Amino acid sequence: MKGSSALAAALTGRVPEYGYHLDRNRHGEIKILVTTSLKGATDYGTLGYFAGKVAEDTVPVFTGLPQSTSLDDFKTLELLLPLLEGGLYHALGLTPEAATEKAAFGGIKIGIPRRLSLEKENFKKRRHSFPKQRE
Repeated sequence: MKGSSALAAALTGRVPEYGYHLDRNRHGEIKILVTTSLKGATDYGTLGYFAGKVAEDTVPVFTGLPQSTSLDDFKTLELLLPLLEGGLYHALGLTPEAATEKAAFGGIKIGIPRRLSLEKENFKKRRHSFPKQRE
């Protein structure tokens, strides 16, 4: 919530019934299959950056993340999801609303989900294509 709607919610103690406040808008819309091992902030940040470019304004569901994914790893992943308007995502079997694939996608058949498959070789190439920082 931004701007005037956030102010109105603060003043009235009520929130409009729209967006991610509705369960139906929280379901996954794109499946992102991770097939490479991830180690540390750089890898999770790279995944977030490129997943954000593919997912755009949809809710991604990550599959293939290890059970050992830490809270810091999730924070790094979310931090670099630059193009997601609300920043909502699910990790199959790891986040509360994605215990199963059926739960993550709301039990609704959305056709064949689009996939971003990050294999080891492709992942390394993408990691080195980050925009250069200015000094």
